[in-house]
Amino acid sequence: MIAALVLMAFVAARASAPAVAAASPAASSAPTSLANGSAGTAAAASATSTAGAGGVGSGSSVSSAAGSEPGAYDQLTSLLSSDSLDVSMLVGQWVPQLSSKRNGMVVNGTSYDYSAILADHEALRARYSTARLVTSNDWSMFTGRDFWVTVVEQPFASADAANNWCDQQGIGPDDCFAVKLSHTAGPRGSSKPRA
Repeated sequence: MIAALVLMAFVAARASAPAVAAASPAASSAPTSLANGSAGTAAAASATSTAGAGGVGSGSSVSSAAGSEPGAYDQLTSLLSSDSLDVSMLVGQWVPQLSSKRNGMVVNGTSYDYSAILADHEALRARYSTARLVTSNDWSMFTGRDFWVTVVEQPFASADAANNWCDQQGIGPDDCFAVKLSHTAGPRGSSKPRA
């Protein structure tokens, strides 16, 4: 948990730098609301819930440095668009966050480019039929920018209830935790790490 908080602080510090920041409300391997990456992935995006406001579906978008992988980037943006209506119904609700990855991020020795981010999301989607894709740029509670975040389209009345879902699925605490989706709230109180 301490390591996750340290990682979140590092990610938040990088977020204020000219470079792209993490997308979790809290941090990269620790739930806060950043836009974590699973295996430290869920925490990466959610760890900095101040990651971004706006939205791909609502006019904002992830930096399109698709470069060498336009096919994977295009597929990600297509999924983002097709999931936007379902996800819009979750505003103000607690949901489980399963992953958050950004192009160029390295998690547990794996370097994530758009193809790897797409594969990560599709694997989660195959396992959890209600997995949906959002970007940290579209939600004010994420602190990092340009994170592709996988959440579960299952609203809960509380963070504890969303975290209980993670427990019931047998997912580790760094790979699943509660986030409260918002276009207006900041990261504070927008995520709840699991012990």
